Amino acid sequence: MTPEEHAALAKLPDPATLYRGITFYPEDPLRHAVGLSWTDDLDIAAYFAHPSGWRDGLILTALVPKNRMLAYFKGRGENEVVINPRGILYQKYDTPIEVALERAAEGQQRLEDYVDAVLKAEREKRG
Repeated sequence: MTPEEHAALAKLPDPATLYRGITFYPEDPLRHAVGLSWTDDLDIAAYFAHPSGWRDGLILTALVPKNRMLAYFKGRGENEVVINPRGILYQKYDTPIEVALERAAEGQQRLEDYVDAVLKAEREKRG
């Protein structure tokens, strides 16, 4: 983790409300519910639940104590919080699908803007 990421992790409340966006699989709807990668950004979780407007997704939320947070990564614009999921109780984040899709579009735009900024910086660095 970078110093900025250490600082971001330190600033999270204890416990912190985190989110995880998952997509459904017909054979096992909650196949990816328990996982290491969560975010403190609801729009980003909505994007992972509903990529490209996919309606069959789910946003989960959990209160995660600091001692279960292992790392915080800002490098891809996702505000990823890596957790130890053992014993974490999560629930469905209830929101109308129209609202979730709007949030997903916002999250997608922010991720695309982040990638564009990184690519621009790389081009400028090369001259």
